[in-house]
Amino acid sequence: VSTQSTWGFDGSEWFGNVKPGLAAKNAFINLPYVIDGDKVVTLSNPVYMYLGRKLGLNGATDDEHEKNVQVLCQAFDFRNDVVKIVYPFDTPPDKFPAAIEKLLTKDVHGYYDKFEAWLTINGTPCFSASTPCSGDFSMFELLDQCENMARQKGLESPVAKHPKLSAFYQSFLALPQLQKYFQSPAHKLPINNKMAMIH
Repeated sequence: VSTQSTWGFDGSEWFGNVKPGLAAKNAFINLPYVIDGDKVVTLSNPVYMYLGRKLGLNGATDDEHEKNVQVLCQAFDFRNDVVKIVYPFDTPPDKFPAAIEKLLTKDVHGYYDKFEAWLTINGTPCFSASTPCSGDFSMFELLDQCENMARQKGLESPVAKHPKLSAFYQSFLALPQLQKYFQSPAHKLPINNKMAMIH
């Protein structure tokens, strides 16, 4: 990604150098992607499902698997709405301060109310089962990003008003298997691409 003279960055490195080579192996190539031997898997939910299958994290039963797919799709809908705010394609930079505040103090709760209801109906600490599935990682990532953005903007925690969702978020933060990641520089990387209006 290189700097543009206007508002952001361009993707000439990706489009000119990286993507063409990967497209020879997968015509759908986009970000994110996983290379596993000769296999190239791309797009957010297929990547989650592929890694979930490889790692045994897509649910142990048919019911858990079906719930996990729904969670991944619902999380993706939420992600798309966040992207519309944080990138300058749908939200002009001069409108961003009001838009991000509205997202984190009002709009986010429409999603969080649904997430809270889902956890209540299913009666499990995670979204699809009693232990994390791939969809839980997607959901946690979005919650964590919203918490991060709220802190950057000096706003209250969006998740704090939703008891079950907050418990899910805190339990993920406490997972022993993830502590090495949370304590690493990788967890401190920017949450959005350089062209976004918040990092």
